[in-house]
Amino acid sequence: MPTQEKCPFCNQPIEPEVETCPHCGKMILAIPAGEVPPSSIDRQFTPEMLVHRLGDYLLESGVIKKKDLNRALEYQKELAPQRHVLLGQALLELGLVDRDTLDQAITRQLLSLQNALMETNRQLEDRVTQRTKDLERRLVQIRTAADITQLAISASSLSELLRRAVDLIVERFEYYLASIFVVDETGENALLAEASGKADKDLMSKGVKIAAGSRSMVGWVLVHRKPRVAAEVDDDYFYLSSDQLHETRSEVCIPIMMGENLLGVLDVQHSVTNAFDPDAVAVLQIIANHIASVMQSFRLLETTRSSLSELSSLYYASYQLARAEKLEDVTNVVTTLLEQSPYFAMFLLPKRNNMQVLAAYTPGLPEWGLSSKPPQYPESLEVLPADINQLFAQKDGGPVTTTPGEPYLILHSIADTEQPVVVPEALLGFLRQAGYQSVALIPSRRSGTLDTLVLLATPQVTGFSNGVLQAYASLAELSATALEKVRASQRMLKQMNALATLNTISQAVSVETDLQTLYQVIHREVIGVMGNVNFAIAIYDKDADTITVPYMFDGKDVKNVPAFPLGEGMTSILIRTRKSLMLVEDTERKTRELGAKLVGKPAKSWLGVPLLVAGDVLGAILAQDLEREGRFDEDDQRLMETLASQVAVAVRNARLLESTYRQAERERLLYDITNKIRFSPDIAHILETTTRELSHALGTRRATIQLGLTPDQPPQPPAETPPPNQPTSASSS
Repeated sequence: MPTQEKCPFCNQPIEPEVETCPHCGKMILAIPAGEVPPSSIDRQFTPEMLVHRLGDYLLESGVIKKKDLNRALEYQKELAPQRHVLLGQALLELGLVDRDTLDQAITRQLLSLQNALMETNRQLEDRVTQRTKDLERRLVQIRTAADITQLAISASSLSELLRRAVDLIVERFEYYLASIFVVDETGENALLAEASGKADKDLMSKGVKIAAGSRSMVGWVLVHRKPRVAAEVDDDYFYLSSDQLHETRSEVCIPIMMGENLLGVLDVQHSVTNAFDPDAVAVLQIIANHIASVMQSFRLLETTRSSLSELSSLYYASYQLARAEKLEDVTNVVTTLLEQSPYFAMFLLPKRNNMQVLAAYTPGLPEWGLSSKPPQYPESLEVLPADINQLFAQKDGGPVTTTPGEPYLILHSIADTEQPVVVPEALLGFLRQAGYQSVALIPSRRSGTLDTLVLLATPQVTGFSNGVLQAYASLAELSATALEKVRASQRMLKQMNALATLNTISQAVSVETDLQTLYQVIHREVIGVMGNVNFAIAIYDKDADTITVPYMFDGKDVKNVPAFPLGEGMTSILIRTRKSLMLVEDTERKTRELGAKLVGKPAKSWLGVPLLVAGDVLGAILAQDLEREGRFDEDDQRLMETLASQVAVAVRNARLLESTYRQAERERLLYDITNKIRFSPDIAHILETTTRELSHALGTRRATIQLGLTPDQPPQPPAETPPPNQPTSASSS
């Protein structure tokens, strides 16, 4: 039975002739006979391994016995709480050994430790020397990889990159030959593009061409798409000998790949055996990866240049979108681009519960024999943005084609009811009725959230080219960026308007004493920020437990609502809870959930903020939109809460001022009446003056004063108060 082979790195059993260890994942290279693999290097010695502890040494030397050592250790343990006793000291104190014998034993042990340290230092110096050499070699490899990376960034052409790359590999690593083969369009052949080293000019002049699967290292890599190492080329079946390269003893071929796309092969040869250890192969693979990245970039650049005329409109659109300041500007640019499309094209924006159709274009009539009915679509498609976003979160299964950027969802036949990916009918129903067959959904997504969606449809069951998908993906991305900029600009403008509003209202609160005028100022500033919405200010009377609406704008006129009891409406709930409340969708259901009674047509959006001063609620500021959902946002709520704090102070101050005025007026009237009574000559004039002044002050027609009534004598009916210029009679009894 043959001996089972083991991995030279992890020492695990492996099958014969495997190229990569299934346990540690490292590449298996040929190891010459007699060479010791890394895992079997002798273990390094340390002083702790070479020198015994004192107790063990005394036992082995026969100075003490086992029972003496145990007794000394017990003695140490007993004295540990009081003082620290060394083993030698414990032996001396117990009389188990004399001083001379102990000193000789310690001396011999120290000499052994010194020898061990010297041996360890020698081993460390050897290891440092070897590590230094390894680090220097590794540093050269890293520097070369970094230089090629820098070259990849600054290279003006692909040929320059390839030429400088092979030159650096040969120069820095002192290899025999480095060459780069480029795969042709068919992927079946590799052509020599650049070479550096021995016989490079001869090889370049001959124009070497190697077929995939041929008996060669390069041909093997073209098929298997993974590195291949020949530690000794004479022992490798796939080594292709050459008269110009007769000094080659080891070779490695590295695939130059971008994703799953094989672009070429890096072939490196050396005049010594076993020249390519795993570290060298890893560095060469990094270099190959950088070369692949630049090769892919140059190829994409060439493709872009060839289709520049087709994409010029897209670049123009990007310029226009960068200058867009409003949603209408973005819509106009997108519409112009869609009108140049040979497909039915639709541009959609996600909203709360649907997808808004921002722009759409229907091309001319389809070919003969196909339906000519144009698709009928509403202003918004009743499909949740989350459902569409979920389509692009599916990585496994379904017709999801992964490309640089976002995935595209392509349905080659929407009439097929057994599609592996379930697309909402709202996106396909109207297209199916119009006779379209193939549909492409191209999203723009950020942080896993859908920003925009481009929908393409064609009556042909042919699909869409990658160039078309990339162009519309760029349109979706540019439009999403422009919309985000527009939203940010609008938010900034709104915040600036809000600050101006707060400043204006602060000034009005500080100088305005008439509440009705202040309400008008607040209303004017609020609609300047939020737009034309219904607006109201409600005042709560805690003593009477009633609500008065002194200012209410219903969209047309300004009205006031007389006092009504605190009840179960939204305003009453707001005043009871003393917390702001904003409902911007499904308000009717949410209103019922809050326990509020609906009166009249429910608003689509409702925002209310309480007027609070020192914890006391004085009323509320209310805004609502009867037609539009999502009318208010958190910025609007913060603005209203800031306004409410100022309005509440103004209302409180107005109440205090009004109360002060009434008190002052009462005191003035009392003073006037008292002053006039003081100058009356008799009781009759006192009574007459009192009834006249009280009647005038209270606005009554009659006043009477009755004196000396007995318990069973009913009061006389008051006499009509004569005009102020006529005397008033006073009755007495």
